[in-house]
Amino acid sequence: MENSGKRLKRLRENFKYSLEEVAEKIDSSAGTISRYENNERKINSDSLLKLSRLFNVNPEYILYGTLENEFVDKEIFINQIISFFSDEKITIKEKEEIFYKIQDIFFKEKFK
Repeated sequence: MENSGKRLKRLRENFKYSLEEVAEKIDSSAGTISRYENNERKINSDSLLKLSRLFNVNPEYILYGTLENEFVDKEIFINQIISFFSDEKITIKEKEEIFYKIQDIFFKEKFK
């Protein structure tokens, strides 16, 4: 069964962030993020809100695994997409793969 730490780690890995990058983005430390991911420390409310904004999910998803697909805010989601496609650490091939997956999902939904 997936717990909050595993969900948090999966989100971080999906966004291709290191522990240090997440820590910097939410004004924390890599050690703290690691302890959250390993369930050695409970996520405080301030960090929970920052993490949910960073990963564009509701805090309830991180804690309980619910409401994964309900985005916090459309603007945040768009900014995350822009950030992803602007990231120089991500190869063109990886960007194309994501682009084609998004395009495929869009057209499947459009022509249901």
